[in-house]
Amino acid sequence: MQGYEAKILEASKELSTREKIKVKNLSDAKSLDALTENGECVEMEVAAWVRMQVHNDKSTNKDYEKYVLFDLEGTAYVTGSESFWTTFIDIWDELNGEVMPIKIFKKPSKNYQGKSFLTCDVV
Repeated sequence: MQGYEAKILEASKELSTREKIKVKNLSDAKSLDALTENGECVEMEVAAWVRMQVHNDKSTNKDYEKYVLFDLEGTAYVTGSESFWTTFIDIWDELNGEVMPIKIFKKPSKNYQGKSFLTCDVV
């Protein structure tokens, strides 16, 4: 797509060329923001993750990061939430990268009335 570029910044494992191509195309990935929209909680075992830098000329914010998680079956889940990523990567580092069950949910923001943010915790 012209005006769109995704670059892998880091990953939890070595990716094959095929995996790199697939992860950059987010159209197959499930949106964590949408899955938790109405107070739902998503539970999954994270087997791997990828952090990407995206440039999109058609977006209001042209440069941003996307975070992709993979469960044990290889299903991809995506978010751009920095609050989620900060919490997730802290848990991942504490557990030394072992496959881990987590729950992903939204919490009400203390700073912005009526807003919520995506976060996670170990199960």
